[in-house]
Amino acid sequence: MVIPRAWLSLFIPHWLLRRQFSRADLDGIEAAVGEAEQGHRGEIRVVIEMAPPLRAILAGEDVASRASQTFAVQRIWDTEDNTGVLIFLAWWEREVRILADRGLGGKITPAEWADLCETIAVGCRAGRPGAALATAIRRIGERLRQECGDLGTGNPDELGNRPILT
Repeated sequence: MVIPRAWLSLFIPHWLLRRQFSRADLDGIEAAVGEAEQGHRGEIRVVIEMAPPLRAILAGEDVASRASQTFAVQRIWDTEDNTGVLIFLAWWEREVRILADRGLGGKITPAEWADLCETIAVGCRAGRPGAALATAIRRIGERLRQECGDLGTGNPDELGNRPILT
């Protein structure tokens, strides 16, 4: 329903929603990304959308389309080996999407991605969003090590590790 969601975007201040993630949560997520990116050339980016933007509500965009837009805007597709992974948490809707670039094509099954999304969603419902994200990130790192290994020399950090709150 568009009207109640529009009210959310207009009248609930983002600073209030951002309080759902403490500095310790954000630091823990950032550290988990840094650790998970070791030993392979994959890149992980976490974006937490606290509430959908008004323009997205009025356009009728769902979480999946906003995740796809974020994948493009954050240039997840532009990593050297095309092994970027986006974890998109739509906080207000309590939905999670994980998108992987074409370099990972089919190496991690849709069922595995769905299981990771559920891990995050369950942790969020239990009031532990930071810990749930960190757990899922570590599991993604393990899978990337198995599937990608070190695809070249060095391991440049192509995407920032700090989660983005929008």
